[in-house]
Amino acid sequence: MIRSIIRRIYALTVYRYEETIFHNTAPLTKGLTVFFLALSSIFMNTIFELIVVLSIVLALFIISNKLNILSSLLVILSLPMVIVWLLTYSSYVDVEEGYINATLAIARMFIIASSLLIMITFTDVLWLALTLEKLGLPQVLTQSIALASRLVPLLIRDSLDAISCAKLYNVKSWKALPIVIISNIERMKKLSETLYTRGFAYVKKRNITIPNLGVFDIALVLMGMIAIFITLLDIL
Repeated sequence: MIRSIIRRIYALTVYRYEETIFHNTAPLTKGLTVFFLALSSIFMNTIFELIVVLSIVLALFIISNKLNILSSLLVILSLPMVIVWLLTYSSYVDVEEGYINATLAIARMFIIASSLLIMITFTDVLWLALTLEKLGLPQVLTQSIALASRLVPLLIRDSLDAISCAKLYNVKSWKALPIVIISNIERMKKLSETLYTRGFAYVKKRNITIPNLGVFDIALVLMGMIAIFITLLDIL
């Protein structure tokens, strides 16, 4: 069960370029959309607002033809969502109010997680780093974010291999995890030495170009703005 969940997490965190609208969308556009959707999920207070925001999220994944990603995400979040729903529901005396607020709580979890997947699954980390550099962030920081995001899938893969090896030798899985941590620390050390010898952060020139803003970028941001506008109407 645990290995199956880890495999799904690994599959979700690995970036694979495909010729889709989402993959060719500017990272800044996706970042704004994720921000708007996450913020709207926090402010939503009614089932109607939940349906609107959730419909927008589902529409984005339908457009990208990646609904299978959401099924994997539901499997990963199933246990935490059940626990959150039960805890939230039990904290209310009124049954109807408890049901609504518990449903909103797990919906917030799903919407925020699926929104973040838009950045993780559909965004090249080098494009993201270059965008952050253009926004004024230091190159060392942006490239560190890019390298860390690429090392996370490797860490998950190594953990899967370690758990499989531990099972073959009848060793408890948790005993193999320190070996994974030590091996990844060694990998990061070698990587930092390689970057240093190649003059990392001393050269500002880039051979990578990020996608320009287009019609779909504008539509994507508008969808996010619509979601937050509808959720804020009730508050305003």
